[in-house]
Amino acid sequence: MRSLVTAGEVDAIWPAHGPVLADARGVLDYYLAHRRSRLDQVRDALAQLDARPHVDGLAMEELPRKVVEIVYADVDESLWVPAEWSVRAQLAYLAEHG
Repeated sequence: MRSLVTAGEVDAIWPAHGPVLADARGVLDYYLAHRRSRLDQVRDALAQLDARPHVDGLAMEELPRKVVEIVYADVDESLWVPAEWSVRAQLAYLAEHG
């Protein structure tokens, strides 16, 4: 998407829900910064749990929820299930990319 924005082929983003986002470059920059920040929070949670994405001792199925409880502590618990799916994707990314 960034290359399309840079090439001037895209200037707005039409998300699946919500309004059209007119500043495509700004939106992409925000999303990328937010993803990097969230990955840092997940890394910090793993350190706090003294865990790694494929840790022995803490069942792999328990790890995403434990990370959610730390990273999303200030988010309503009704959103923790979708947050857990996001954390699962982040853990998979970290397992592959460190």
